[in-house]
Amino acid sequence: MAGERAPFGRPRRVPLPQQGVVRLQVQVPVQLVRGVYAQAEVERRHLASIVTEALQEYAVAHPPESWSAID
Repeated sequence: MAGERAPFGRPRRVPLPQQGVVRLQVQVPVQLVRGVYAQAEVERRHLASIVTEALQEYAVAHPPESWSAID
């Protein structure tokens, strides 16, 4: 990831760090949130832990090399 531009071509205020943790806010359907909350309650884990694990699994299943450009 280049880090110079945000989604849809907006300039990024600060470059993404090379390592560490960043905060990402997304909007998702309520049903998905209810499922994550239920999973967190059953597993007694933090929400961030569950979401981070899901995003990491997605990244492994769909590496950047598999992405296609929108023309």
